[in-house]
Amino acid sequence: AGTVSTQESTHLHMQVQTLGITAVWGISCYQDDWFLASRFLFYFWVISMKNLLHLFWIFFRIGAFTFGGGYVMIPIIQHEISEKYKLIDEDELSELLVLAQSLPGMMAVNAATSIGYRLHGKRGAVVCALGVALPSFLIIVFLAGLILHYYDNAHLQGAFRWVRAIVVGMIAAAAVKMGKPCLRSKLQIGLVLLALVLAIFKVHPVLLILGGALTGWLLTQPDREEDAS
Repeated sequence: AGTVSTQESTHLHMQVQTLGITAVWGISCYQDDWFLASRFLFYFWVISMKNLLHLFWIFFRIGAFTFGGGYVMIPIIQHEISEKYKLIDEDELSELLVLAQSLPGMMAVNAATSIGYRLHGKRGAVVCALGVALPSFLIIVFLAGLILHYYDNAHLQGAFRWVRAIVVGMIAAAAVKMGKPCLRSKLQIGLVLLALVLAIFKVHPVLLILGGALTGWLLTQPDREEDAS
């Protein structure tokens, strides 16, 4: 039911936007009923706010129940955005997540901003970024002192230890999901294994990212030359 309602809401948002602009234009030509135009604009605003609040709530939940950093969020983001609500297909979402990892800053905020901008432009980017960052801010402000006070508690230490084990599994799941589009040729598989080995030997991640970007640039250069000719 959630999937259908979200798809219908997005489709209705586009319809109301087009209908509202058309109505305002027509009414401005005749200049006899601005009340009707205001109603269309109000409906458009309500639907737009509903979609933005829905996105905020999605990323607020992701930020509130994710432990271990941005990479742990990847399988949750994929489940919420692609599988549950079907806002973006998996291939495009994978590209957005790769872009988020390539940009400077926190991966979680970059991913939320990229997805929000893809769905609702600048407003969506701001709303999603706030949604994913706000839970951490609230937890630090209100619960950090309490956690530090009881940090030596054996039960709390055990909870953190087992959460770390779960985090490793979630990161592995994210790697498998994101790896599927990147394992379509022997060259891609070779690059993945090379990056894995270099990462184990503590090569700086920035060098790996720049190396991957340069490799992709060089491999696609002949195609660009053919297109130009």
